Amino acid sequence: MKRWSLLLLALISLPLQASEIKATTLYYRISEPGVDPYLSRWLITDQFVRIDEGDAADNFILFDRTKRTVYSVVHGDRTVLDIPYRAIDKKPARELKQESRIVSDNKIPSIDGKKPLFRELCVNNTLCYSTVSLENLLPDAVKAMAEYRRVMAGEHAKTLDNTPVEMQQPCELALDIFNPLWSLEKGLPIQEWDTQGKTQALLNYKVSEGVDSALFKLPDEYRHYQTQILKQSK
Repeated sequence: MKRWSLLLLALISLPLQASEIKATTLYYRISEPGVDPYLSRWLITDQFVRIDEGDAADNFILFDRTKRTVYSVVHGDRTVLDIPYRAIDKKPARELKQESRIVSDNKIPSIDGKKPLFRELCVNNTLCYSTVSLENLLPDAVKAMAEYRRVMAGEHAKTLDNTPVEMQQPCELALDIFNPLWSLEKGLPIQEWDTQGKTQALLNYKVSEGVDSALFKLPDEYRHYQTQILKQSK
């Protein structure tokens, strides 16, 4: 059984400086095979979501919730990948028989007097993903995450026509494209993992934290581009 992470609860409300805005901040620890664990910080406001590794100088992802567009910023080559929302008008080329089940686990500690829910997603009778979530914890943050995942699902769907059916993995099809909100259905995920050894654990969160408004601005003079998918000739 996975080792459960300690969830540190911190609610702060500090006076804002002129250049600050209020944000909900979430800190996740990401672990995956062959890579040192790293931090994933989510800064969430009514208009934006910023994802980085905890430093203002990092490469980062900025999601404009109003425009429904994700921007992936890479400082090294001064580029911004623009990912606009695209409705998914495709159906999976192979069967995706999905089963979501609740798992009873007495080792999961209560958080703030509430019992987290442990769920698993099986696709075509194969365990794909597991999550532990807490209902009614930061519902606005969960909503923002869902909006972001919908946009990314449309981007992932772009590649389907150019990916041979035999190379399309059922777990990835479900989680990345056709059921991207599964882990959010029962509240905020506090721990997630897949069968390939990648885990994500919530370490801490802060509500109404004053953060620099410049964190939600795209760099000037960076080159913007979008990914292009070339149609295979028949």
